[in-house]
Amino acid sequence: MITFDSVSKRYPDGTVALDEVSLECRTGQITVFVGTSGGGKTTALRTINRMVDPTGGRVLIDGADVKASKPAELRRGIGYVIQQAGLFPHRTILDNIATVPYLLGASKREARPKALELMERVGLDPAMAGRYPFQLSGGQQQRVGVARALAADPPIMLMDEPFSAVDPVVRAELQAEFLRLQDELHKTIVFVTHDIDEAIKLGDKIAVFRTGGQLVQFDTPEDLLAAPADDFVADFIGRDRGIRRLSFVKAGDVPLRPAPVLPVTSNVSAVGEDWSLVVDAANAPLGWVRSAGLGDAEGTLADARLEPLGHTFSIATDSARAALDAAILSPSGLAVAVDPEGAVVGVAEQRDIAGALAEPEDVR
Repeated sequence: MITFDSVSKRYPDGTVALDEVSLECRTGQITVFVGTSGGGKTTALRTINRMVDPTGGRVLIDGADVKASKPAELRRGIGYVIQQAGLFPHRTILDNIATVPYLLGASKREARPKALELMERVGLDPAMAGRYPFQLSGGQQQRVGVARALAADPPIMLMDEPFSAVDPVVRAELQAEFLRLQDELHKTIVFVTHDIDEAIKLGDKIAVFRTGGQLVQFDTPEDLLAAPADDFVADFIGRDRGIRRLSFVKAGDVPLRPAPVLPVTSNVSAVGEDWSLVVDAANAPLGWVRSAGLGDAEGTLADARLEPLGHTFSIATDSARAALDAAILSPSGLAVAVDPEGAVVGVAEQRDIAGALAEPEDVR
């Protein structure tokens, strides 16, 4: 447990970086600091490992004031990942990962096998072990940074905008990998970002800061979206917070109705609805067909021009937000729900998907 007890940071020129911040970062959870530039989120993060010492209040780790520990000793038990990875350019990837074990007195024979394991754990090919940072992509370098932070198996990890310098596709991959690792390792993580979508996706709790180091709201992502503390938080989240709330509703809770399904081998004369969903022998969706567009065509649906699905959504693994996206992209306005085997189980309209927010028990 990391506790901020009325923590303030004021500089000699009068600048207030933190203004009596009080919150708790629970053990084994991800706490995300988000907010405006100059809001103090990075300053707050750095008070934990004493890169910044507060001018008022206390930062406690499991009840002990961090000021009671020497900075170097404190930091050996805290992993730290920054935006540009901060790798040593003259060291191989393997030795970059093993940096902290080396500092703690481990030999190369002891540290390198663990470093190789960590490479695989963060999704890096062990064949890259002998390469140097400049030979890796930005996303690969960030994975090395995460592996290095994990090398001493610290109970706490501090992450300062670690994924902001990579492109959106790589960023999404890193976020997914990060969540997978957390499911395995259950670290106490404090994560700084300026991206509210990233905060909502990753955080168990979110702390929203505004300029002047003021903590405006500290809540779960669900409660933050459902009830912003004030206009500042509502504006920071954005106007589509209702859509974002759908991320916390399971797709399995979306009401479905029977799909207007026709096998691909059906005769075109069998099409009766405005839109029909054409499926293969395994009941997997192939596309939509509009009755009016067939005219006097002869033959089976296999000969007809199918409109693309957009995409389907899984009732087992997706959220209602994915279902709404599928409905918006679908030419019929209907989202196609599939089971884990990819077979059609029903369809959902946009209004039914949005209605899933109405019941509080649907929000995890």
